[in-house]
Order: sequence, then structure tokens, then C-alpha cells
Amino acid sequence: MAAFPRRTEADWGEFLALCKGTPRLVVTDFDKALRKALRGVFPRLGDPAPELRLCELHLRRSLENALAPLDGEPDHPVRRAFRHALFDHHNWTRFATEAQRGHEQASPPLPALARWLGNYGELVAAQLATRSALGPNSIGAVEASLRQVEHAFAGRSQSFGNRPRLNLLLDLMTLHANGRADPRRWADRLRERLHPRHGIAPHQRPHDDPRHQPSLIA
Repeated sequence: MAAFPRRTEADWGEFLALCKGTPRLVVTDFDKALRKALRGVFPRLGDPAPELRLCELHLRRSLENALAPLDGEPDHPVRRAFRHALFDHHNWTRFATEAQRGHEQASPPLPALARWLGNYGELVAAQLATRSALGPNSIGAVEASLRQVEHAFAGRSQSFGNRPRLNLLLDLMTLHANGRADPRRWADRLRERLHPRHGIAPHQRPHDDPRHQPSLIA
């Protein structure tokens, strides 16, 4: 984990540069800046390009919003086709066909769904053609972990305006999440580092932010 004041393509690129190697598969939400940054950073030299997939949880939520005109019609052909649309390529093709037919017949008109399919239909069809039931096919597990982080900072966001110090805290939280936060082990490492220097840290860190120039924006 690392703290950034914005979610621009450049910031995502800087974050991804911290990751070693090239992932085989990356699942994201609809963040265009992130997807552009992924294509800019990966693959690393000599590695195959990763497969980029849209999170099926976000796909379903987004499509449900586009299907809002059919909320009161659970037996509408488009609504029925949608139930299994994200399971495989065949079901998706059936859903896209029904959606196009329903929009053309205007019963009721589905302009938002037509625009959605125009923007993402081919992309979803392509990723469903290679979908594995073993996954990962969503970022639900990551969101669950991030909710724990959000809970830890609940009501205290204004207390962390210094980015380098916040990143040190996130490093500690990452150790805990990865099962490596053993106090005795780290106490031994600190003792080994400090004993030869009579308890003085080798690099006393000055204040990181210039006066009135915080590195994080609340």
C-alpha cells in the first residue's frame, strides 16, 4: 500500500513501478487512468503482457444501473437474459442480442444500456471468452481488505497530512495484513541495528514536508 494525493495516470504509474515483476492477470474497476498506467508500466522487459480484466462485480453493478427502466419487469426478456450474462461468452451474446432487440423495439427504450454496450460490450465479450471459474474475476477480496484500512483511519484522516510518514504507517499495516507483524522478531531486528550505535538510529529523518506544503490533500 502507498498513499497518493490523486488517482491520475502518473500517480498510478508511480505506484505500479513499486511492484516487482509482471503480473499474469490484473482485475480492475472502470478507472481509465489505472488501466492506461497498467499498459504503460507492464510488461517488464522479457515478460509477457498481463491480461487485463474488468471486475465482474463492478460490471454487474454498472449494468444494473443501465437496466433501471426494467426494474419493475423481472420477466422482461432482457432482464431474464441478464441473470446469467456474465457467466460465459454464450450467455453474454444472448444478453447483448436481447438488449439490442429490446432497445430497437422501444419496449421500453433502453438508451443507457445501448450506450453501455457500445462502450464496453466488445471488451466484456472478449474477457468472457477466456473466463476461468477459478478466477479471480472480481476485486471483492481487495475491497474487503481496504475496508479494514478505511476503518482504521475512520475519523482520523485529518491527522495524516504528511505523506512519507503515512506511507511508513501503511507499511506497518501491510506487514500485519501479510502475517509478518511479529513484535518479538522486529524488536530483535531493531536491537541488532541500534546496539552497535549505542541506541542511535543511523539516519535521523528530518520533517518531510516544507512548511505549509502538505504532501497529502484531505
